[in-house]
Amino acid sequence: MEGNFKIYFMKYKGVHMNIAICDIDKEFASIIKLKIEEKLGSVDVDIYTDSKLLMQSDKVYDCVFLYMDMPDINGIDMARCIREKYTFTKMIFILSKLDAVVEVMKYNPYRFIRKEHFEEDIKEVIAVLKEKSEALPELAKVSEFIHFACTSEDI
Repeated sequence: MEGNFKIYFMKYKGVHMNIAICDIDKEFASIIKLKIEEKLGSVDVDIYTDSKLLMQSDKVYDCVFLYMDMPDINGIDMARCIREKYTFTKMIFILSKLDAVVEVMKYNPYRFIRKEHFEEDIKEVIAVLKEKSEALPELAKVSEFIHFACTSEDI
């Protein structure tokens, strides 16, 4: 029997999400990370205080928190790049002023966090992320997906 065979293994351990937080204020980003980890459980949260490092990363994120006023690459430019590469990534914009909201709308924001309303906004964001991650129960259980490929000669 000739041909290629693909074998897939999945480990089930609970909800798993890859999340990035990009904010110039590391302390603020750490607070977001802590709240996410407390409420969502099995998550991998990376903090970037340099927008260039996030844009250079090869890691695929399910959700990205973007501070609009980052130096070098601002939130709008980051959103454009992320949306071009990963159409499924949820983008949550962190705003210190509301004047950028109109321009951000073309990148399909998932939610906004206003720094002056942080506690109120972060609760809603986390609740919605948790709800969405549990919406597909079988997929939500997958924490690791391993793909092996082999030919018939390998068997």
